[in-house]
Amino acid sequence: KFVGGFVPMDAGNTTVFTKPEAFVLEDDVDWVKNGAVTPVKNQGQCGSCWTFSTTGALEGALYVARKELVSLSEQEIVSCDGGILGGHGCGGGNPLQAMGWVKSNGLCSEADGPYKRLDQASSDCKSETCKKDSCTAVLKAGGWFSAGDVTAASSVGTTEGEDRKSVV
Repeated sequence: KFVGGFVPMDAGNTTVFTKPEAFVLEDDVDWVKNGAVTPVKNQGQCGSCWTFSTTGALEGALYVARKELVSLSEQEIVSCDGGILGGHGCGGGNPLQAMGWVKSNGLCSEADGPYKRLDQASSDCKSETCKKDSCTAVLKAGGWFSAGDVTAASSVGTTEGEDRKSVV
């Protein structure tokens, strides 16, 4: 079922995420105050919420890993992550699947790939194509990982202690 840009995934053949035994959850963390959250973004009239979910999670993880805040390119994901198992541009997609795409392809900054899909009817939106080779990846693909690059992704439970299936 398609819900406003989010396309659910069947996680039946994936492994279960479990938190490490030594993991201690802080009582309160203000990620905005700590500088780990980019400014508010606008997906406009496009069913691309799945790309914003992906970049938001990756931006936070990148900050934790590298202590640097970089706004990542939703446009690159919405334009390039396609095909049978990929996203569907403004027609929706799934953040966990998109993280798998980033793991395989890398991802550039928003400065190098600004978002142009605010209005599906606009000429900017209709003419936008994948420009993967025209920017320098902030997150690297393949086996050349550095701190903050995507090596795995998991969906976690919505309540404390609840585990969900993981993907990637």
